[in-house]
Formats: sequence, C-alpha cells, structure tokens
Amino acid sequence: MIKLQAGFDDICRAITEVKNGFTFYSPLAEKIIKDIEKYKTEQQDILDTVDKHIIFYLNKHFTHAEISKKIGKSESTIEKRKRKMKSIFGLEEDSDANLLSHAKDIGFLDGFRE
Repeated sequence: MIKLQAGFDDICRAITEVKNGFTFYSPLAEKIIKDIEKYKTEQQDILDTVDKHIIFYLNKHFTHAEISKKIGKSESTIEKRKRKMKSIFGLEEDSDANLLSHAKDIGFLDGFRE
C-alpha cells in the first residue's frame, strides 16, 4: 500500500509540475540522469589535454603524422594513447571511428578548442 501511495504521489506531483510548465522526472529517471552525467564526467576526467588534442585532430581528419607535428608527440605515442583511450572507454572495436563516436557521445569534444 505504501508503494502504491508513493506512486500516486509522484503522479500528482508530475501533473502539477507539467501543468505549471515545468518538466517532471520520476525519482528513478532523475537517478539515471545523474548517473549518466557522473559517468560522462568521470570518463572525461581520466584523459588529459594531449588525449583531448588527439581526439580533436582525429575528428578533423588529420593523419597521425599531422597530429604528431601539431602536438609534439611521436606517431607511436599517438597510437599508444589511442589504444589507452579505447581501453578506458571499454571499446572492443579497434577503429578511430568508434573512438570518435564514443568521445562525441560522452561530450568529450564539447567546447574543446585548439
């Protein structure tokens, strides 16, 4: 009965908030949204500026040689860092496209500039 009442209370609150022009999220939806944001932040914080530059230039279709010149790191260092990022992100497919797609999904490139 208590669980049913809590559900009813949430429905009443949802109707009131939506009626007043606000957005309503259930407690579970709010928790999921917070968890997703926390996950994105944690993944972004693991990587440093060099990693962000590599992703940035890959996204601009630079070659490894061009990236190497831009950031002052060897091509092998770029490859090692890409492997590290793929491992951190838990990516099974070993492609730059997959790495870029995931980086975009978590907002890794949002607001990043040269």
